[in-house]
Amino acid sequence: MRHLGKVPVWITYTVAFIILTCIIYSPLFLDGRSLIWTVDGISQHLPILTAFQKMLKGIGTQSLFGWSWNLGLGADQMTTFAYYVVGDPFNYLVALFPTTKIEFAYQFLILIRLYATGLAFLTFARIWHFSRLSLLIGSLTYTFTAFALHIGMHHPFFLLPPHLFPIIMLGN
Repeated sequence: MRHLGKVPVWITYTVAFIILTCIIYSPLFLDGRSLIWTVDGISQHLPILTAFQKMLKGIGTQSLFGWSWNLGLGADQMTTFAYYVVGDPFNYLVALFPTTKIEFAYQFLILIRLYATGLAFLTFARIWHFSRLSLLIGSLTYTFTAFALHIGMHHPFFLLPPHLFPIIMLGN
């Protein structure tokens, strides 16, 4: 038991994150559902992420500039992509997935954003020299708040502020 005190907190956080993620999200997967919201997720976020993936991989002729009638009711692509995908560094990871696995990539990126949010908080909270248990509980609480769980499924890019805030505060 004494050896557990030597395990870095981030590893303990990772194990706890995986366990809590399985507990929270497994009922959805067991019921055949996904983490993609049926309103905005299916009609806006997933198609834009798919188009962004194609741009990153050089598939097709679509670019960030111009007008597209395939985005919502029609919109200039730069504004749409800037709002949904370009400013979110996690979205660039979509280039690592095959185009046939875009739905999996979308869901995976939600979980990666949640995980990174907790790591950012854990890094920030260490400046106060809290106990390891306090750091772990604080980071898990920050990660799995109702806001983070709700917004992670509805508008995943809104997880950036909870992720960036601890990093910004750490820089001050």
